[in-house]
Parts: sequence; C-alpha cells; structure tokens
Amino acid sequence: MKIEEEISDKLSSGDKGITKFGKFLETKGLPNYQKHVKFLRSLWDLRNGIGHRKGDNYKRGAKYFNLNNKKFSRVFEEILKEATDLLSDLNDYFL
Repeated sequence: MKIEEEISDKLSSGDKGITKFGKFLETKGLPNYQKHVKFLRSLWDLRNGIGHRKGDNYKRGAKYFNLNNKKFSRVFEEILKEATDLLSDLNDYFL
C-alpha cells in the first residue's frame, strides 16, 4: 500500500514526508494522530539543526524536547519513549 494511493484526494501539490503521513493517519482515523505528527516534525527539526545548533527549526525542536532544561540522556529516553508509543499505537490500530 502506498500512502499516496490511500489519500490522493487529500494531498496538495507541496505535501511530502511527515505531512503526507499525518494526512494518512487522519484519513485512517488514528486517535490522537496530531501528537505523533508533532513529535515526528519536532524530531526532524532537531535532527536537521543538531550539527550547528542554530536556525528556527532547531530552536522549535529544542523547545519541544526542552533541551535547555534537561540532560541529553533524559531527552534521549523521552524520544525513545515517544517513538515506542508511536509504533505501539500504529501496531494496535492497524494490525
């Protein structure tokens, strides 16, 4: 199954990546899909700016994960927990 085929009527010309995935989850009715999309977008923002620790995207990701007030090891634990929650929700809902 391709995501595009499942949601072709919902896509705009500029939609890609996380936006497509979010529209797919919304279309399929996954409860609380917005929190998963926000997590993925924040993780992506953090990943894109981590080498230089600058830019608006990095700042947005750092704020979401509260990097200024937590140890990196704690943030990493929380990222793993949220990723596991996402996978668990997908598994529970789609399988």
